[in-house]
Amino acid sequence: VRFSAVANSFTSAKRTRGFLGQFILGSLLGAVWSPCIGPTLGIALTFATESQNLFSVFIMMLLFGIGATTPLVALGLASKQLAFKLKSNLAWIGSNGKPLFGLLVAVVGIFAFTGIDQDLEQWALNILPKWWIRFTSSL
Repeated sequence: VRFSAVANSFTSAKRTRGFLGQFILGSLLGAVWSPCIGPTLGIALTFATESQNLFSVFIMMLLFGIGATTPLVALGLASKQLAFKLKSNLAWIGSNGKPLFGLLVAVVGIFAFTGIDQDLEQWALNILPKWWIRFTSSL
């Protein structure tokens, strides 16, 4: 929570302008992204260390880096344009979204504590098509 509060105050204070601000913002993204990318990066590093050819290791890690950054760059470019178009809507979401999300988290917590989540899961398993259940459970 403390890390999130510091990151939120940093980005809210418009300190992200310039190269240093973008570097710090990217570092924050890296801290959040690390648990997600860690296993994938571990696999890429394992494959790279098994290779005897340093050039092939370089190419493999270069392609991994390009593959990892391309969606982030595309998302960043697209989100900037979209943010300008949706500025008023984003302001409403920013002021009202946190309480709504907090309520949602509380409801999910109550469901998990009381076991209602298991009843909902059983209900969903009964009404969803078998192909959908196989697809989602195989991921």
